[in-house]
Amino acid sequence: MVKRSLSCWQCGLPIEDASAHYCPHCGSPLVSSLSWWERFRHRPAWVQALALLAIVAVIGAAGIVAAPRLLDLVRGEPAPTVAPPTATQPVAAALPTTSATVAATGEPSPQVSPTSTEGPTATATATSTPETPEPTPTEDLEAALLDAAYRFQDAKATSQRTGDTSALSQDLTGDALERQIELVERWRDQGCYWEISLNAPLTIRILEVRGPDAALIEVGKVETRLLYCGDTLESETRNDAYTTTYLMQRIDGRWYTAERE
Repeated sequence: MVKRSLSCWQCGLPIEDASAHYCPHCGSPLVSSLSWWERFRHRPAWVQALALLAIVAVIGAAGIVAAPRLLDLVRGEPAPTVAPPTATQPVAAALPTTSATVAATGEPSPQVSPTSTEGPTATATATSTPETPEPTPTEDLEAALLDAAYRFQDAKATSQRTGDTSALSQDLTGDALERQIELVERWRDQGCYWEISLNAPLTIRILEVRGPDAALIEVGKVETRLLYCGDTLESETRNDAYTTTYLMQRIDGRWYTAERE
């Protein structure tokens, strides 16, 4: 009987054991029906190492690709979905779309049904008229009120000295005018008059602005007052510093003293 000689198909070296499944020299499988694990387990160590590195590389690449999706799942964010394309319905050319109307006019126009037999109903937009703000003291207003206070002072001094009340209405009105006329006439009837002069400039402070035509002011004075009856000096008050309040009223663009303490 002739003994059959075997050799490895991979390395070509002779194989003594005829029943061997792997080459004892290079580890190559000699039976084609072996499982992949049996074939892999008997591969050289460097082949196994390269295969493991390849598997690790594939798993790592898959992890990099799947990492954003895993983060979304951890955060509770839904995965983006792509809506399938849908067929668009043709729109009649006679009816402009709302978006086109907004782009052209800046305001959306009401949608009108093509089957409606009634015309669009016009709607009125209610607009509110802004309220006129309360005027606040300004330099011009303060200058006008100071001028009115000086005119009152001059009118008072002149009428008290001369007993003439005919010009008082040019600078006084209302209760202030009535009081000044009554005061002048009372002293005149007694044969007396007052010499009134300022020892320092007037000062004013706007206490309240009551609309465009009224204001309450505080006036500071330093005044000398001499009372004569006949040729006799009956009373004198010199350098009297005091403050008083006037209610000023504007009539036809001119400020008047309307009330005083």
